[in-house]
Amino acid sequence: MTPIAIRPCVGPNATELSPDPPQKSRPYAKDGPGGPALGAVRVYTDGASRGNPGPAAIGVVVCDAGDRILRRHRELLGEATNNEAEYRAILRGLKLAAMYTKGEVELTCDSQLAVRQLTGAYRVRKGDLMELVHAVREAERNFDRVVYRHAPRMTGRLALADRLANVALDRRAPRRFRGSRGPTA
Repeated sequence: MTPIAIRPCVGPNATELSPDPPQKSRPYAKDGPGGPALGAVRVYTDGASRGNPGPAAIGVVVCDAGDRILRRHRELLGEATNNEAEYRAILRGLKLAAMYTKGEVELTCDSQLAVRQLTGAYRVRKGDLMELVHAVREAERNFDRVVYRHAPRMTGRLALADRLANVALDRRAPRRFRGSRGPTA
């Protein structure tokens, strides 16, 4: 297993995980924050919420076309619905993908609703989701092509994205249960 380096990302609750610097022979060795050069990347996203709404987090895995991991990302969102968390994961995935390519992005997530809304099969009816869809559409403009795929949650790299989201939730500041009065004297 490749050791990971933890670096702070955007926001106080974000943690970016990535493999150790790649070998020079890999095509993405000079890519990343310095500029995109890959033709295509694969992005796997998962949003999780404990309660609906409740504490929410996202997990994102960005891979090259050969499915080698380029970047892992987990982020605690605060209070959100599961659908909001899914869309925020998609949005973060597209923003991370832009660091590696301007070409094609294949984005896979386990939210059938989000995939069908983004591919036009379903209409977006909720106002809060509409804002997130507009943000996703804006992020799509950074690429030649974005393809959305639905897959079951625990398949392939989606399982890793799911784990990242759950780790972010597990590491959030503990909260007392409702009705708890704290320690008694």
